[in-house]
Amino acid sequence: MFKKLRLRITLSTLLILLILLFVLSTGIYQFAKHEFNKSIDIMLKESAYKVIFSGDFESEYYYKSPFQNRFSLDENSDNRVKINYFIYNEDLNTQYIKSDDITLIDDMKSQAIKALEDKEEIYDTISIDGINYRVYSSFFKSFTMVGVIQVYRSIEMQEILLNNLFKILIYSGLMGLLILSAISFFLAGRYIKPVKEAWEKQRAFTADASHELRTPLTVIKTNLDAATYDKEARIKDNEIWFKNIKEEIYNLNILIEELLLLAKGDTVDIKLNITEFDISNLLCKTLDSYENILKEKNILLEKNIEGNLEISGDENKIRQLISIVLDNAIKYNNNNGSITVKLNKEKRYTKLTVKDTGIGISKDEIDKVFDRFYRGDKGRNREKGGTGLGLSIAKWIVDKHKGKINIKSEINNGTTIIIYLKNN
Repeated sequence: MFKKLRLRITLSTLLILLILLFVLSTGIYQFAKHEFNKSIDIMLKESAYKVIFSGDFESEYYYKSPFQNRFSLDENSDNRVKINYFIYNEDLNTQYIKSDDITLIDDMKSQAIKALEDKEEIYDTISIDGINYRVYSSFFKSFTMVGVIQVYRSIEMQEILLNNLFKILIYSGLMGLLILSAISFFLAGRYIKPVKEAWEKQRAFTADASHELRTPLTVIKTNLDAATYDKEARIKDNEIWFKNIKEEIYNLNILIEELLLLAKGDTVDIKLNITEFDISNLLCKTLDSYENILKEKNILLEKNIEGNLEISGDENKIRQLISIVLDNAIKYNNNNGSITVKLNKEKRYTKLTVKDTGIGISKDEIDKVFDRFYRGDKGRNREKGGTGLGLSIAKWIVDKHKGKINIKSEINNGTTIIIYLKNN
């Protein structure tokens, strides 16, 4: 699926690039052609005026334009162009001829006739014996005569240059397409990669969710079967089965709420209820609620909380974040262990550190603990009562608050979770 998508993106990009290259190449070619013709037309018109107003029709005239000088390779070379022209009187009889080929007059005379009839100037391109000429025909009135002048020049050199330009544009365009096709294919792969990863994560999430939901449902069904097996048994006799069912329903409810939160977070931009609150006070209250469970497990709690620290955020989500971190610190700690909670201000962030003396996490697993449903092989399993979603939700909450969360851990040497939340 993704290979086809990558190919489609590449082909679509190449099609767009092909159209752009075609438009650009056509524009360059037409611009060059227009500039060549414009330069020649200016030269022909200026040459015609030079001949007419000099009055000396018998002299040899040459033209040297700035356009020609610009492309001259040798500064000392003579880039003058000999002016070829025919001059007719008002009866269209030839009066003066300065031409390298007098036979051209018969092929150009029709333009002279039109210029005389319309009393205007005409630019035209005429092909004679396979050679193209640019011809300027203009009606004129001078001090000595009235008639038509025709100035012409072969544009063979310009056409050679244009043909070479056309070939260069074609070859460079093809070469550019080959290079761009490779670049497009590479970039398409990079663009698709996060989509592919997200799709694979979503598929894994769906599969894992199905598995996680199936487990408590199976337990509930098994206990119900056991409770209803003996038709004559009293409720008190089946108390253990109903207790198991109640616990699984409770766990199932937690799992569903966590799944809904993460699924909603993936598809909807959840708006946080941002307010300013005292995180020091919130942390102390949350720690107080864990007093009984800490006593049961004989876990020592050490606190180092800087007072009156305020942040902007969703207070309920931050309370949930703290609870997730504390739950993990207790759940994966050792009996007679300890938990150190520290809260302090560092420049732009408020830093929350929760350190336990528990079973720890291996280096290979640290990068995976934020993955949904991930549980390590050592101790982080269903027997501990976890869903494998807690740290995924914790990271989501931190990310929504534009903060950072880091984990440092070693096997049998405990785990330290460090959370950075932006100050007001």
